[in-house]
Amino acid sequence: MRHQTRAPRCARCALHPHLCVCAELQPVSLPFELVVVRHWQEARKPTGSAALLALCVEGVRILDYGARDTVFTDDGLSGEGAYLLLPPEPVPEAPPPPPTDLRRLVLVDGTWAQARRLAARAAGLPTMPRWWLTRPARDTARLRNPHEPWARSTFEAAAEAVGTLVDPELERGLLRSYDHWVDHALQMRGIGRPQGGP
Repeated sequence: MRHQTRAPRCARCALHPHLCVCAELQPVSLPFELVVVRHWQEARKPTGSAALLALCVEGVRILDYGARDTVFTDDGLSGEGAYLLLPPEPVPEAPPPPPTDLRRLVLVDGTWAQARRLAARAAGLPTMPRWWLTRPARDTARLRNPHEPWARSTFEAAAEAVGTLVDPELERGLLRSYDHWVDHALQMRGIGRPQGGP
């Protein structure tokens, strides 16, 4: 069954209307702000998870970077208590302690190559202190094949950070919403979740 790219989609969750999950999403609040700096090409892809994150977490900001004839400014990204959720290269052997002064957690959204460029070039990001996840990525169905075993979607990274920094139960709830969305998106492609998947 071919993916029906021209079929109508929900303007919020990007799924076909009969598979829409919007009514089932219960946005949660966090003690810090989540900001996603998204490569401009990701805004055109229905498989991008940043838009879903904004439906599941109150106050998420999505800032697009790199479009022609646009200037990306710091826009209040950096400053006291702002951390970039991305490991440096090479990754240090010692895992980073959770930040105690966190006010804003910034994620970069795109392919791995795009994410590296965003972190190196987008105003406010190159000098921002970093914090990162040290656990392996989940073995689960995804809409895109990960380029490395540790790779995960922007939504998953945010949810796992919330679990470490705030409450594991919040992480579990967010990942349930994400997995439900992935299930429905795979149904649009005529693909079912593999047997044994969460």
